[in-house]
Parts: sequence; structure tokens; C-alpha cells
Amino acid sequence: MKIHVAALLVTFISVRTNAASFVGVDNKGSLKQSNEDLGGLQQTRSREAKLKDFEDIVEKAKQIASNEVVNAAKKDLNGGSSKESNLQKMRVGETKTKTATGKFEVKTSPVSPDLNKIEEENASLSETFASCILVMDDNHRLIEWLAYHYHTMPLRRLIVMTDPRSKTSPLSVLNRWGKYMKIDLWSDDDIFTKEELKTRSDVDMIKIHRSRQRAFNIKCLTTLRDEGAKWTLMTDVDEYLRINPTAWDSSARLYQKNIAPIQLNEPGSVLKMLNKVDLNDKRLHAQEWKACLPVSRFQLSGTESTDEEVNNKFPEGFAPTILAKDFDTFRWRYSGVDTITAVDGVLPGKTLVDVSSIPESEMWRLIGDPHRPIEKLCTVGNTWLNTTNSMFIADHILGTLESFAARDDSRFIDRVVSWERRKTLDGLKNLHHDELRLWLSGFAETMGIGESRRLLANVGQLQTQTRHHPRCSINFFGLPRSFETMALPSIVKNILLPNARYNCDIVVHYYIIQFEGAGRFNRGGEIDADAVHALKEVSKVIAANAVKSPPTVIIKGETKKEFEKKYGDLINGFKTIKDDNTGELKYFPWKDKSYNEKGKQIDNIIMQWNSIQSAWEMMEEYSKMHGFEYERVAFLRTDAFYALPIDIFQVDKDTFDYNNRYAVIPAFARYPVNDRMMYGPYKAVKIWATERFQRIEHYIDSCETKGFGMHQERYIGNGILPAIREETGYEIVENVDICFYRTRAADTVLINDCSDPTGGAVRGIEEIDQV
Repeated sequence: MKIHVAALLVTFISVRTNAASFVGVDNKGSLKQSNEDLGGLQQTRSREAKLKDFEDIVEKAKQIASNEVVNAAKKDLNGGSSKESNLQKMRVGETKTKTATGKFEVKTSPVSPDLNKIEEENASLSETFASCILVMDDNHRLIEWLAYHYHTMPLRRLIVMTDPRSKTSPLSVLNRWGKYMKIDLWSDDDIFTKEELKTRSDVDMIKIHRSRQRAFNIKCLTTLRDEGAKWTLMTDVDEYLRINPTAWDSSARLYQKNIAPIQLNEPGSVLKMLNKVDLNDKRLHAQEWKACLPVSRFQLSGTESTDEEVNNKFPEGFAPTILAKDFDTFRWRYSGVDTITAVDGVLPGKTLVDVSSIPESEMWRLIGDPHRPIEKLCTVGNTWLNTTNSMFIADHILGTLESFAARDDSRFIDRVVSWERRKTLDGLKNLHHDELRLWLSGFAETMGIGESRRLLANVGQLQTQTRHHPRCSINFFGLPRSFETMALPSIVKNILLPNARYNCDIVVHYYIIQFEGAGRFNRGGEIDADAVHALKEVSKVIAANAVKSPPTVIIKGETKKEFEKKYGDLINGFKTIKDDNTGELKYFPWKDKSYNEKGKQIDNIIMQWNSIQSAWEMMEEYSKMHGFEYERVAFLRTDAFYALPIDIFQVDKDTFDYNNRYAVIPAFARYPVNDRMMYGPYKAVKIWATERFQRIEHYIDSCETKGFGMHQERYIGNGILPAIREETGYEIVENVDICFYRTRAADTVLINDCSDPTGGAVRGIEEIDQV
């Protein structure tokens, strides 16, 4: 079926007043204004300005018709499926230009906070920190490691190398930082010759890893020295550098009498301390040319703390999508003696290297050992310092078994087998500290909570390129008003395309109604109900371009007569039954004056409940027939123009829920919550979709405030959503980046849906491209 796209037809409406004005489109696609004007609602912009915006939207809407949908699919999907090899030899960012050296320099413009505080910290490389890190499927830790060291060191130059066996690329994480630090992403091709790469295949995996690590460290340190860098950190992404707190203990060996305490919440705390200490002080072991400063390691076990301990000093504004337990620096507090890798209770240390102080004549001494990168300048004895003998400490995180064993490399089996012993670290549970957690409050204050959330999105969440995404179903429900002309093109562009990679099945329950009379916010008109069947062919095209097998598409229609046969008596009861105690109508929301006893609101509510529940039952029947269970489920309206993309695993524009922890609803039209769609874990959505009928009686009887009965939004907000939280344990998140306009018959939409001042607005609604 060919997809036709009509121009966007606009209705400006307030759902809590009886004021509305309709803007439509004639058959030629030109804007026309209806003579209907039901009120004088105050608008933030003039009608002329809005009409001009809508004319622009009309032109854009025409561009996503028919063949252009397929072209867009190819462009979006090909652009979003770059192979690993194309990601690795890049400077982090979005746009590429080739430099004289043949490398790609990439520039980015991510979301920017107020940069006043940050610019004060940004200086030349000689006044900041650099680092060399080798990663392999470390994105879950890299997110926190970058933010922590950006704030505490301050880290401003980074060279990252990915192990060729990685199943994931760190590029998406590194891209977030393009505005704040200079980052290069290297691969084997950047450090080995073609001949060396050929011979490496004959060496065992452990030797390959060690030779790669040393070769990378040598080239990285050399590159940074040539660039004019100074202090460079040599650690891994499971290690967090901090100042030794005994520097301010008068009884300790490292006591610094003349230096005031410096806390981790202060930006650049590590560099501030480095600039204050005397490197000639033999207690610091700075060694020859002051080029190598040892860092002892402090092992943190996998012993869990209580929720109260983990949440201590966790800043406000991150929950519920980012929790304290997602951070290594908050979750892991207990330490002890690692008898597996330690010698006499001491782990081999890491190093801070001042690459600017290495004489040219001594550069040949670079050996790339992460514990001792420069022969002679970094002496063997200083590799085994305990934490009482080094000014700086790197807390080494063990974490959960899943996190510890995330790398599928030569030491995978050893990590799996040894984790339980490492977890308890000889049972020394009483040794703990909370030094690390101070950084986050300072980071949030400097960057702003919004930018901090963007940079820390999905922190602590394990990711793999070959991840098994939870099996999913996208379910549509309701009366498909203006479906072919308005809803379908937006569903293709902003629902099916963004979710094509998940290969979700599609279930549709709709009403076979050809004409609808006028209602509260609906002038009435013809309905192209059977147009929903176009989803079958459209989904095949999109799946093919995503290199996926066609999803199962199940579509079922129900006539008005069939619906009335099932629910006619129930609807009549909901409209007429009175409360025995008050004598008022029990179910009808008579306290809300927008409800009319002679109107169709109760009919429409029950029609919606039936359609949602029917779609669920169709989905369940299919899954049971084929012997599997869905894990992620979405429910979306058929009568909606989706103005922004909706990824059913996205919590907001910066956070993805691939671990299936959150149920999501829109953040607009809160009366008190938005009842128009939901997606999330199976068990959470099941209550939302199937238990409205069975819970309504108890809900009304237990409500202290009478008179609102089965008021749709109140029932969902005060009855259904609390049941989801209490009975499933899943948190419910309001996504401020979802926007869709309800379509009406005769090609109109309720254009105020996403920006009603009473119910809440979508983030940036005045600026977003709505088509």
C-alpha cells in the first residue's frame, strides 16, 4: 500500500477548558482556518506565528511520503550500524576531516552546560592531566571513570585503544566528551606494522595482550610528550586515583603540615596537590628527573554494603534513572588483602608520569610496563609500595561477577573461577572507606545536573555489541483516526524506524468504525480504519533495510456492535450506579466538570481499556503458541501523530534501559499523570494493560476523595502506577522527550498536547523539529 502524507492539520486545544480552535488543510495541502472557535484561550505566540510554523511543518511532512520513507530507513539504519573497524582509528566526535598525518580529526558540539566554571579549569596540556587507557568491553565502567577523572585530576587529554576482540566500541561514550577533552581512539593498526600484525597471530593470547599493552603505552607516552603534555596517568578503567588522606594525619609518614586538606569534590584536586607537594621530598619517591611518581593500589572487594551506606552523600537530581548503586565509587567500600595478586599484602602499583621531564636521550628507556613504564626512571622497588608510602592511591574495583568477567579474553576463566575468593578478600569486611564518593557532588555542581546526567547516562550498565535485547512487542490500540494521512507516516518515521534494530513484533487492536460524530474535542468525520493493515507491508520494508527478518504483525478489528455486546451493560452501570453512602454517582467522575453525564466519556474510557487488553491478549496468545515470553512491551495509540522518535528502550534522550529496569510514560498531559501510552518490562506493563477492570472497584472504595470515580488519569496515577511499583518493584519514569499529538477524524490533531501549561510540556517543544 502506498503511504500518503497529508500536511499536518492542527488543533490548538486545552483539555481542561472548553476552549478550542481548529486549523485544517484543504485537499491541495494548503492551510485553512475553520470558522469554529470555541473560546479565547491565551496563547504564548500569535496565531499568525503559529500558522507560519505549521506551514513549515506541512512542507516537511510531505518529504517523508512513500519512497522517501524507505530512503530514510536506509540512511538511518546504515548510518547507525557502522562496523567496529570503522570506529577505531578516529578522533572522537561526529564530523570527520582528514589531517596532514592521515588521521581523522573529529569535531563535536554536544549539549553544553554553563561553561564559566569549566573554562576556568581548562588550560594548556601542561596544566592539566593526560591518560593512556586500553579498553575491552569496558563501557559500563568507562562512563564513570571519565567523569571522575575529568573532575578530580583534571583529565583533558586521552588516548584510548580498543582490544580487537572487543564486542563493543567506546566511541558512543567518548563522543559525549568531545567538547571537554581531546580524545583519540586507536586500534592495532596505529601501533603495529603490517608485518608485525601478521606474526602476532602465532603468539598465545596472554603474550599478545601484554605486547599490545606495552606497545600502546610506549606510543601513547611518546605522542603525549610530543604534544606538550605533562602529567600522565597510567591506570585501568577499574581504578580511581585519589589523594592519600594520611597527608593530613600528623601521626602518618606522609604528613603535609603546610598543605591545607584538599577534598575530592574540588575540581582538579589531584593536580592541586601535585602543585603543592615538594617532589624533592624523598617520602614521595619521585625518582630521577621527577618523571615517575608511584601510585599504590588499594583493593576494594565485592562485598556489598547496605542501601543506606551506598546512598550516603548521593546528590539529588540523578534518580531514578541513575542510582548510587550504579557507581563503583559509591557501591564498593570494603577492602582487604588480595591473596591472589598481592605479594605480602601489597598489590603492584601504577604510575603518574611527567612525560615533559623525560630527557630526549632517555626516551629509549620507555618499556610500556603499566606498573613501571620507564626503565631506570621508575624503579622496581617503588612498584611495591603499600598505601602508607605513596602520596596518591588508586582504588582498584572488583565489582560484581558480571562486571569482573565482562571481558571475554585470555583470563576470562580465571576471573570467573577466582571471583568468589577475591570478593571477600580474606574476609576483612571491617576495613572500608568512603573517600571516593565525594567527587560526584562536585562534578554535578560544576557541570550542572542536566549535563551530568547526559555524561553519566547508563553508568554501570553492562553492554555488549552482541547483546541479547529483551524480546519485544510494540502494541497499538484504539480508534485509528486519520491513520493513513497522519498517524501512519509518523509511526513509520518515529516508531518503526527507531526500533527496527530490536526486531519487535507488532500487535494492533482497532475498532472498525467508519464515521465518528462530533465530541468534546472532535468535530467528527470519516475514519479510514482499515488503513492499519498497511503496517504489515511497511514493517517488512523497514525490517529488510535493517537486515532483520520480518516481524510478526498481528492485526484484529472489532466492530462497535461487538464491543457493545461485551460491555454495554457494564457501561450503563458505570454511568448510573450510585454510592450507597453518599447517594452520588459512584463511578462517573461528577466532580470533574469536563465530564458530561450525557456525553460519551465513559464509553470512550471502556473502549480504550478493552482495546488495550485485547491487544495484550493477542500478544499473549501468540507467544504461548510459539513457546516464548516477551520481556519488553510497548503500548501506543493508533490515533496519534508522533512528533519525536520513541525508542522503547529509551528512558530519556541520553539514557537507554537495555537491562529492562524501568517502565516509561510521557511527561506531558499530567492530570495527574499521562495515561496515553507506556513501555517497559513485561510484568510492569501487564498491570497497566490488563488489570484496570479488576482493580477499579477496590480503587474507588479505598479513595478518600470521592466524586472522581473512574476518572482516567487519576485512576492510572493513584491506582495502577502505585500497584506496578509495589507489586513488581519496577520504577516508573516520565520521559520528557516524548511528544505526540492525538489525531482526530477529518485530519486534525490536538496541537497543544505536548505544551499545555497545565499538564506539562515536552523538553524544548518550542524549538524542536516536529516532523
